[in-house]
Amino acid sequence: MGTAPRPSAALGAEQLDLLAVMVAEHTGVQLSVGEVGMVEARLLEFMRERGLSLEQVLVEAACNRRGALARELAERLTNAETSFFRDPLLFDELRTWVLPELLDAARGREPVVFWCAACSTGQEPYSLAMLLATWFPEALAAGRVRLIATDVSRRNLERVRAGCYTRGEINRGLPAAMLVRWFEDEGGCWRIHPRLRELVELRHLSLIDPWPALPSVDLLLLRNVLLYWPMDRRELALARAARQLAPYGLMAVGGAEILPIKSAFEAVQRKRWRFYRPTSTATPL
Repeated sequence: MGTAPRPSAALGAEQLDLLAVMVAEHTGVQLSVGEVGMVEARLLEFMRERGLSLEQVLVEAACNRRGALARELAERLTNAETSFFRDPLLFDELRTWVLPELLDAARGREPVVFWCAACSTGQEPYSLAMLLATWFPEALAAGRVRLIATDVSRRNLERVRAGCYTRGEINRGLPAAMLVRWFEDEGGCWRIHPRLRELVELRHLSLIDPWPALPSVDLLLLRNVLLYWPMDRRELALARAARQLAPYGLMAVGGAEILPIKSAFEAVQRKRWRFYRPTSTATPL
């Protein structure tokens, strides 16, 4: 007896273009030819999970781009690259001056609100949670902090909610002292402390859609997102971010990201990392 042919997710240029349009409609992300290997690998995984052929997936993408299956596939095909304490310089400055100043400025106007937008699989919000719990435990104990994390991918949010990470993920950026203090080895899974999981408020949000009601934000981490979007998407997101931030609030973007000259932000740089604060021209909420 012959064996059934193995499913293939090899994509031609037109097929990649079709998926790129679908991904852009749902997430704003622009897929590039250089990402075809990643797209094919995740597409094949999706096909196997759903028991679908490449033809069936492409027909759905072409005929029902706003449907649930297309939405789930689009979320799966976005780049979820992340790691614990990514860009150590940023987290060092958060610890040494940003968080102390924000906590001090918000006295009498608590809670202080931190928002990790596009949180992926959770390493960024949990890095911030560990920073707060380790260096500012009094603020947490007094209920002075809210930590909100959002992502376009429901699959990613489920992983954040579980708080379980592989050895490979743990080995990327997590200091040994933080591992010992805040994680428990469950055999093949390192699970973050329940206290920190409870601290992180998870919400599903596509940043290209209208933003739901959110509290005024003191620190916004909008990192490694803008570089995947066309200029009009970036400008819209930045205008929304400027309105969402408190007047003295700060925003951090990715190390390779630069804000357009005509944005409603001014740079704030004390040491080596550049933060941004909304200017007086930002329209309030």
